[in-house]
Amino acid sequence: MPSINESRYRAKLEEVLASYSLSLVNDAKKLANEALKNIQSGMPVNQAIDKALNSTGFFVANNTATIDAIYMAACAGYGILPEIVANPGNIKAKLLKDSWAGDGMKLSDRLHGTSKQMRTDIVDTVSASMRKQDTCVEMARTLYDGYGADEVITKAELPKYLDNLRKAARGVAQGDVSSYKEFERTLKQVEQQLNKLARNGTPTLAQKDGYRLMVEASKALGNSTMDPKKIETLKRKLKKQGLDSVADLNQAIADVNNKALDKAARVAIEERTRYHAERIARTESARAWFDGFIAQNHDNPDIVAYKWVLSSRHKHLPFDICDVYANADFGLGKGVFPKDKAPSIPVHPHCMCSLLKVYNGDLPHAAKFDPSKASKYIDSLPDDKRKLLLGVGGNNVYDGDNWTMLARNHNGFGKCESRLSAKDFELQLFSDDTKEYLDKAVASGIISKKDLEAPKYTNKFKKTVQQFIDKDVQIHSLDNLQTRQWYIGKEKSIPDTIDTTLSIKEQAWQAFELRNAIRNRARDLMSDLEATAGLRVSDPNRTWEQIIARQLEKGFIGEEIWLSIISTSQKSRSSVNKSLGLE
Repeated sequence: MPSINESRYRAKLEEVLASYSLSLVNDAKKLANEALKNIQSGMPVNQAIDKALNSTGFFVANNTATIDAIYMAACAGYGILPEIVANPGNIKAKLLKDSWAGDGMKLSDRLHGTSKQMRTDIVDTVSASMRKQDTCVEMARTLYDGYGADEVITKAELPKYLDNLRKAARGVAQGDVSSYKEFERTLKQVEQQLNKLARNGTPTLAQKDGYRLMVEASKALGNSTMDPKKIETLKRKLKKQGLDSVADLNQAIADVNNKALDKAARVAIEERTRYHAERIARTESARAWFDGFIAQNHDNPDIVAYKWVLSSRHKHLPFDICDVYANADFGLGKGVFPKDKAPSIPVHPHCMCSLLKVYNGDLPHAAKFDPSKASKYIDSLPDDKRKLLLGVGGNNVYDGDNWTMLARNHNGFGKCESRLSAKDFELQLFSDDTKEYLDKAVASGIISKKDLEAPKYTNKFKKTVQQFIDKDVQIHSLDNLQTRQWYIGKEKSIPDTIDTTLSIKEQAWQAFELRNAIRNRARDLMSDLEATAGLRVSDPNRTWEQIIARQLEKGFIGEEIWLSIISTSQKSRSSVNKSLGLE
């Protein structure tokens, strides 16, 4: 049962970010349209950008969306539906105010700083390009050189093949007709390289879009303005209009260039906006997921370790330390770490890895955590992957035992600390207000009214219950230990007693009714009448509505609710069993 829930909530993080990204793209387009409209009206770039930011309310909307996404990521890590948390504001406040990164910066300050930097970068990029009348190639160079100017993301350099294209395009643009063949040859090479760039939403995809824009602008500049045959065609068109001077020709060429510039200006606004904002949301959401996961599991004595799981998009990224964490055996099995030794998430920018719970019985007998054992996996790597992991210099001095000092982005073990606690995820009204709680769940679409309805109690099932509770045993005849043994035996028989030909909801209801029946019967069998009376007051049976609400609290929805009810109907309290020496 838990595995179904965990899988869904790991996937939920990507769903949250995908929804955020879609919203961001739409908001960035609105911002770009408004800014370009202002610029085209003759407004100075600085003023045009500021007016667009104010009129669209971009920063306020984006910061709100970012905080909401991070909050939902924390709930996904904890394994709970965001709609049923009693105090979302408390979680959001902690995520905003409590820092986790090495620079000590709070999210509230990071959002403010990013907004200022985003605005400055957009203004500077558009202004400089308009002032110099740059080609689209040069503008895109400026645009993408600025990515990741802080410690989180390393600076992206223009690849050599694109730099060669830039130089060839310049030669053509300056009137060197003889360089046109070199331009065509370089353009073909660039097209081949672009097809090899990473996909699936990595930062490289944004760069790929920018590079593609550079290529298209180069085509417009080279093919439409400097191809000798096309220049002659352009001259003839100009002559028909009575324009045949060199100045007129240069102006026509400039017009083509300006169209590319306008397109690049739009990308400057949209892509700079998107990248800055998405980088924060993705990195902070990964950390919030980790905070929620640790808050739920770290104090659970039954969970002794975590298993590192690579994200679905990791295969599209270069080899890194996450591959080691997921594939090396540190002594407890592949990718498994003791709870107090697991690396924190995110390990690096755009890291979307996650953790799985590992229970005590799942570990090899007498297994011990030993980081040096990872060298066996590292030794098996081809040289190019070891260089990506350790660096060229690190690979040269690697001796097997020193990988922890050389591996990029490895910050040691034993830093599993959460900004959140289980108390932060306390749930909305329950027990005394079950009806109100479920009304809210129905209103928010978490569950339907039909699902809350209990199946009909048939005569056939009534006979099944009577036979199951074993009325041959005399009431008040068993001591506490005997009663508990009888109760545990009946619990184990529930799966064999329910009618598996029915729907999964009806099976869950039968399991629920059988569990309540044996609880009542066990109390009838107890010879300790005082203890019996106390249990009836302190621990009464739950209603069908209450048991459904309990599953919603755990984060289950749909069919998971019924599967969980069936599963928990067979599980007695470990604390009671231990007190009686049964565990």
